[in-house]
Amino acid sequence: MLPQAESLWHNLLDQCRKILDNEDDFETMTAFDDHEQVAAQSDTVLTEIIAILSEFGDQLKFLQIFSDSGALDEETLAAFFEILQALTINIVKAIKYFRRRKITDAAIAPNSAWSNLRRETEARSFVAAMKSNAELVQLYEKHFANSSPLTASMRCHTIPFIRNPGFFGRKDILDMVDKSFREQPIRPTSIALWGAAGIGKTQIALEYANRLWSEGFNVIIWISSETNAERAKCYSDAARQLQFKDFSETNTPEKNQHLVLQWLQRTGTGVIARSFEVPPFTLSESTEMILQITEQCEAPETEVQAAREVSGELGGLALAIDITAKQIKNSRRFRSVQDFIPYLRRDLKAGYTRSKQSKGQDSHWYPHDLDNIWRIAFQNLNEDAATLMNLICNLSPESIPQYLFQPRETVEDAKDELLHASLVRINPETGLMSVHRLLQHAYFLDMSTAARMTSIHNLLVLLRAYFPTYDGASHLYSQWNLCAALHLHIQALRDKVIALKATEPIDNDDQELYTELILNDTWYMIEIQQFLEAERSLLSLLETAENDSVFAAKVHRSLLGLYERTGRSILAKNSACSEFAIVRRYSQSMSNDVANAWSNMGYTGVSAFEASDGIPYLDKAISIAKDVPEPSRYQQFNIDRFLRNRGRAKQQMRRFEDALCDFDEAESYQEKIHGPNSHYDGETKYERAKIEAWRGNLGEAYALATKTHDLVSAGKPTHASVMAAQYRLGWIAMLQGKNDLALQHFEKSLVISRMNEQHRGNSGESARIQWRMSQVLERMGMEENALSLQEAAVKVKSSLLATGDYAQVEDEESSWDALVGLLYR
Repeated sequence: MLPQAESLWHNLLDQCRKILDNEDDFETMTAFDDHEQVAAQSDTVLTEIIAILSEFGDQLKFLQIFSDSGALDEETLAAFFEILQALTINIVKAIKYFRRRKITDAAIAPNSAWSNLRRETEARSFVAAMKSNAELVQLYEKHFANSSPLTASMRCHTIPFIRNPGFFGRKDILDMVDKSFREQPIRPTSIALWGAAGIGKTQIALEYANRLWSEGFNVIIWISSETNAERAKCYSDAARQLQFKDFSETNTPEKNQHLVLQWLQRTGTGVIARSFEVPPFTLSESTEMILQITEQCEAPETEVQAAREVSGELGGLALAIDITAKQIKNSRRFRSVQDFIPYLRRDLKAGYTRSKQSKGQDSHWYPHDLDNIWRIAFQNLNEDAATLMNLICNLSPESIPQYLFQPRETVEDAKDELLHASLVRINPETGLMSVHRLLQHAYFLDMSTAARMTSIHNLLVLLRAYFPTYDGASHLYSQWNLCAALHLHIQALRDKVIALKATEPIDNDDQELYTELILNDTWYMIEIQQFLEAERSLLSLLETAENDSVFAAKVHRSLLGLYERTGRSILAKNSACSEFAIVRRYSQSMSNDVANAWSNMGYTGVSAFEASDGIPYLDKAISIAKDVPEPSRYQQFNIDRFLRNRGRAKQQMRRFEDALCDFDEAESYQEKIHGPNSHYDGETKYERAKIEAWRGNLGEAYALATKTHDLVSAGKPTHASVMAAQYRLGWIAMLQGKNDLALQHFEKSLVISRMNEQHRGNSGESARIQWRMSQVLERMGMEENALSLQEAAVKVKSSLLATGDYAQVEDEESSWDALVGLLYR
């Protein structure tokens, strides 16, 4: 144990001894192994202890993730150690409390609210959490002296909008929120505001955040979490504003989220969750708000009564009140609130019908009828403003870039009108626009079929022009920042097109634009490992593509890459066959497109453990490329990839020398194409590490795997390739007999795999890691833990193989490798 950690721990134990009356109670605290004894104590007190420990357990899990990333700094660990001390002392006090109460089982039984099963489960949780104290100290020792600090440039925020000078009311909620934050001097607080859409939750959060900023808070981060795409963009924006030294515009969204969460963990030590309901404004509050917006602070009684009447129709919905009052103030038709009332009552719902079936959307629930409010607001827009609103309502409601809209002069006037009507907001620092989701939904439902079709066409043209094109020859790494800015809007447009498909399908010309746009966006999702969303997009494209069309071949090419990366080699092979048949039918020249079709047949064959069948296809792809002289050979063809895949095929057949020759040649092209020490050099070194390990050169193998990790983790610490590198290091350490080291690598690999599971859609990678971990634990004499991991892994493996999507191999080691993509085996 490090001297500093040891000193801190001994001081903590001394404090515990002073709290407890005698040595017996201290021994109980440090070695509470009898869960049945714990369960026999007071239900109430045990519940209190479990509440403390459950929070402590969450912190341990969070620390474990960051610890396994290898990027913890001294300040973070010191903060965790402080919370460990505080929690341990509280636990000791709780133990002392219920041990002194002398409550017998007979006294507890009549009043017990828990079943025996619940009590024993909670008691087991207590024992497990107590044992975690030592684990935290071990993590402190492990990383205390050898971590690099994560620093951020102070004084920055990502609040999407400046303070609203017209913010009204909500003093009671703001005071409760402020009190909840400020009464916790050590731990940060998590507060949830809940209520109906349009009730004002976001405005309250914005007001409070801007107040804190004006008070001098150093950092305020705003994360939108309605969709994965919005959340990813917010984390990237935060990482950029915080100016981390590890931030890059080519970072994956996971990398940027990792940086922000790691930094946040350093700034605080825990979370206390609370929630406050945001109720509708009262009738008097609504009336006062209308009069304030219309600038009638000393209004005559007739205006006050009219405002009260309008308020009664709006039901206290802040968004509706704001829009209505702005209409009264800015429209030439209304000289007063009284003038507005006839329009509010006229032809209720006339011209504003909502057919869920025809619109493909569900209405937001609200107990008051707001149709006429929306109708009045929308019908007052001039043609340019309505056109701009049509476009906005087919995009994501957040972070809309203004550069999408042209010509600028027309857009400026239209934008000003929407701003004055409170229909949109603009961040003055970033220039990004947004619209309330409820308002966007209502406007979309009010659009005519022609308006929807025109706006979708215009957006397809605009997004297609701005979003990078994937041509199959290179990745989109260098343009990830632009991809991230537009991805959430492409996803929103995709959902609109799919929802309208049955009743309002787009025409053939727009279908071509749409499919190309979605295909490019899908490849971006595959690169950042958003496999589930990518698969959803690709399958929707395949439904509309003609079976033997060139476009269908493109979709199959993307699908085979997605399937293979998620281990579903049988599906990947089927998609490769479909692509190959189409490409051979239509392509007359020996282009890179044709060479890739041959390569994909070979690649998916190797993935399905049919290397001997795959090599002829890879030979053909390489031959096509080599028929072209340099530099066109490597400028126009993916010859480095063809050679890497053929090397993998030969390696699978244990033709190591032949495989190394292919890797040598691939590396020479990799340097010409990508420069030295690229991610692709990490791929070839990964394969070389396996060969050296099979040959018994374990030291060289470990060094190569370490270099692999360094190359593939640059900017992408949570990528599957990093998971694979840690797995390979653990496997080599196993062969070296270094069980502790092997277990460390496998644990780090498992953390990355678990993080990626929600977007990958299966647990195959995690199952393979757990299987290896069970082998290590068995060697270490931890049979019970080993059996538990093995059973969990086998259960996952059996369920995946039962789908028929994965290759089934007799060799046990290969059968586990079959659960993951070829690049990660």
